[in-house]
Amino acid sequence: MRERKVAPRIRIHRRMGSSALALAYVANGRFDAFIQNGGLSPWDVAAAGLIAERSGAVVTSVVGGPWWDPRVRGPRTSVVAAPPAQHAAILEMLAAVKMTVQTRR
Repeated sequence: MRERKVAPRIRIHRRMGSSALALAYVANGRFDAFIQNGGLSPWDVAAAGLIAERSGAVVTSVVGGPWWDPRVRGPRTSVVAAPPAQHAAILEMLAAVKMTVQTRR
């Protein structure tokens, strides 16, 4: 939900269906960022998350914590990957959207 509200601000205009490919595209600069709030299994992001990290992207969970947690089972992994210059701003936007959604309830 939050990534859909942030998407227009950072020009995420389509979902590819493959988080691994999207993370690889962040790694090579084709995509500016990748945001997925849950719904991913560890095998969806394991290799490509590492590739993105090694290419210089910052990869975290949507709340800024570690993106890789071997204790997570099932499709509960969340990821934000972006270049260092944009990553903090994306996390701030996600947090602001979360606050807006919570205050509306």
